[in-house]
Amino acid sequence: MKPLSNSNDVYNQLVEISDADWVSGLLAFSIVEEQRIDWIEHQKEATGSLPSDEDIRKWYSQQPEGVLIKAKEEAENALDDLFEEVFNTALQQERDNIRNSHVIAEINRLGSFRTLFWRNIVITVISFFVFTGLSILIILGLSQLFSDVSIIDVIRFIIQEG
Repeated sequence: MKPLSNSNDVYNQLVEISDADWVSGLLAFSIVEEQRIDWIEHQKEATGSLPSDEDIRKWYSQQPEGVLIKAKEEAENALDDLFEEVFNTALQQERDNIRNSHVIAEINRLGSFRTLFWRNIVITVISFFVFTGLSILIILGLSQLFSDVSIIDVIRFIIQEG
């Protein structure tokens, strides 16, 4: 790794010549730059003034190679977490859309509760009358077929013919 002297060197190492994708490199670059800004704020609190350009170049040159590696890892982990969160959110939204569309379609297909309630009442009443009417017809037919008069007539007919 080429020694660092400013933010351009960090950018070149993480974005321009890196094997990682540029988004990951930009995020890693922002992580290193955030560390530099934190160091500058610490220097200002400790000394009462901002560090000079030379002090900042020294800070960059004192950064070990591991700083860039760690920044790359943090960036990749953050992007992985972001991707997982976005994917899970999109998946949940799609599940909700499918569930809602099926539920709403079924409700629309069936109609309102009142309509269904009264339709079922009417069907039940009609079924009752049809069943009762058929039952009465069957009973009347069987009573005619097996009445005492009919049985006697059948017996007489068999005897006379016989």
